[in-house]
Amino acid sequence: MKLYASLAIEAARGGDDLYTASLMTLADQLSASERRRFIKARDNALKALHGFADWLDSGLGKMPEWQPMGEAKYNYLLKHVLLLPFDAHDLAHLGEVEGVRYRALEAMLKDPNLASPDPARAAHVPKDQAEFLAAYQARLQEIVDFLRANRLVTIPPYLGNFRSGSCPRPSNQPRPEAS
Repeated sequence: MKLYASLAIEAARGGDDLYTASLMTLADQLSASERRRFIKARDNALKALHGFADWLDSGLGKMPEWQPMGEAKYNYLLKHVLLLPFDAHDLAHLGEVEGVRYRALEAMLKDPNLASPDPARAAHVPKDQAEFLAAYQARLQEIVDFLRANRLVTIPPYLGNFRSGSCPRPSNQPRPEAS
C-alpha cells in the first residue's frame, strides 16, 4: 500500500542521525580495528536502507491508495491473524474502559494538568531531535534522582552514566581514537 510504503521511505531516509550519531555511542570502547569494522557495517546498513527506500519509491506510483479495511476484514484480522478472542466491538469497549480508567488515574495526580498531552502547556517544545536530546541530557540527573527517590527503577552502578548519542561527551571522558 502506498501509505505504508511512504512511511517506510520516510523512516529509511530520515534515520541517518540514529546511525551516524546515537549508534556511535556503542563504539566508544572499541579498539581501532573494531571501530573501523563497526563504521563499515554502519555505512553498509545506511546504504542498504537508502537502497530499500529508493526501491520502494520507484514502485510508489503503481501502489493502491490507502483505504479503510472495514469491520468484516478487521474482525477476520483479530480472530484469524492476531488470534484474539474478541471482535471489533469488544475491542472498542475495552478501549473505552481503559480510557475511563486512565482519566481516573490522571485525576489522582497532584496536578492533573500534568497529564495533558497539549504541547502548549510546555514552556518550550524542542524544534528537533537534537534539541530534545540536549534538553534531556541537561535534565538527566534530575530524572535519575526522581526514579531513585520514587523507587521506580533500580539502576545498577555497573551501567555507568547514560549519555545520548548526539550530546557532547563530558570533558572527563576521553573519546577513543577515531580511525
